[in-house]
Amino acid sequence: MQLKQAAALQTWKAPKEIRPTRFGIKLQTGYWANGADWTPAPAPTRYAAIYIFAWHDVTDKKTCDHADPAQWRFYVVPTTELPDTNTLTLATLQRRPAHDVDTLAAAVEFARCGVKRRPATAPG
Repeated sequence: MQLKQAAALQTWKAPKEIRPTRFGIKLQTGYWANGADWTPAPAPTRYAAIYIFAWHDVTDKKTCDHADPAQWRFYVVPTTELPDTNTLTLATLQRRPAHDVDTLAAAVEFARCGVKRRPATAPG
């Protein structure tokens, strides 16, 4: 499983041009083993069977709390349903059901039940 996150309110100075939120989903060409050894993949791949995209949309500085799980929305996507692109937009994700922290585990379990088991291609 892989988690990707983004937030509408950032702690650094906002850029002059606001761009649509994108999440990186690029195929990987390998992985780091033991923290320092690069192991190339036989072919570009994604190592996770399920992706969770977390979106924090609170923009009011007085109420925004990135540490509050109730303020996040989660999109659970089996890897097999990801497009063959390097990024995925928030707008694309928002066509799917959003989950709050209370329904996230059930959504992950539902996705897990639909994922066919395959041999591991990387440690972990």
